[in-house]
Amino acid sequence: MAERDGSPAARTRYARARAEYRAAEELALAVLGAREDLELVEASATQQMG
Repeated sequence: MAERDGSPAARTRYARARAEYRAAEELALAVLGAREDLELVEASATQQMG
């Protein structure tokens, strides 16, 4: 594992890792939101049918 020694290379690695983490977090939130939306649609459809 690379050390965080404050060098430009270490700061670049850290910034890249933070950006990748943020992107993964945004994707996860989008997936969770889509699942919640699907559950709402399915619940609404079930209520309309019954």
